[in-house]
Amino acid sequence: MPNFRSTFSDRGNVTSEKKTNFNFNFIDPIARFINKKLSIDQSISRNTVKKVSFGFILIFVYIFIQHRYDALIRKLNKSKLELQEVKSGYINYKSKYLSASMQSELSKTLESEGFQKTGEPPVKIATHK
Repeated sequence: MPNFRSTFSDRGNVTSEKKTNFNFNFIDPIARFINKKLSIDQSISRNTVKKVSFGFILIFVYIFIQHRYDALIRKLNKSKLELQEVKSGYINYKSKYLSASMQSELSKTLESEGFQKTGEPPVKIATHK
């Protein structure tokens, strides 16, 4: 059976070694690239590059949000027009139905079918309880 205490104590020695942190700085290469391409006598500071980069990111986010907002407005306007069309269709159908169900319209339709009005009133059937 292995001695677990000795393996745990060995791990303690490993962690005591110096750890190297990998820290990539992307600002310095950008500043050097800008200085090289623009042939500037004075070097651009890191803070300037940070501020300009932050400004570009803000501009990009603003443009993205503005495009999404415009697309949303177009979609809402399209939906509003479709809703108005559906409402007008419903009102049109409802008015046709109500006018067709009136007694005068029913009598005209039935007369064209060959039915005639009787001069006698309907007979009421009475039942005694």
